[in-house]
Amino acid sequence: MSELDLATAVKDPAIKALFEKHVTELRINAVPEEFKGVDSYSWDVTIAQKSPGRWAVSDRLNQYDAKKRTGYESLPSSRTDAFKKRFRHSLEDAVKLANEIAPTIIVMGLSPAGYAKWEEARQIMDARKNAGEEFENYDLTFVETIESLNPDEHMLSRLEGMRRRALEDKK
Repeated sequence: MSELDLATAVKDPAIKALFEKHVTELRINAVPEEFKGVDSYSWDVTIAQKSPGRWAVSDRLNQYDAKKRTGYESLPSSRTDAFKKRFRHSLEDAVKLANEIAPTIIVMGLSPAGYAKWEEARQIMDARKNAGEEFENYDLTFVETIESLNPDEHMLSRLEGMRRRALEDKK
């Protein structure tokens, strides 16, 4: 089910009741389907039912409040009522929040869109290599391939370091 379908579905009282009775966790991921693979789970945003009708939204490190501010979830015995009020949401609000946060998750300097560009460049390089092309400097050619795919600002800063190392390795 796509994020949009999920956001619409949970507004239906019957589906909402089904989710709240039988579902304990959902994951939203903004990596395009054609690039989802072994590593794409790193960009998951989790919606977890913490108590009846109350859902938490988190990435691998943080909980999110309605204003997309982050907080650390302590052990259950240490969670205050103020924490629960701030970081627990209705199912509809949790799905909406997760859909807004998912495209902004940064892992190892890559957004979901950046990860997709990385994977696309890797596939292009693999095809070129499998076709028998030889590279004087594979890493530099990889950087140039990613640059040709119009990467986002997070990836551009990562590429700068990769380019510098590739050029140093060439010396």
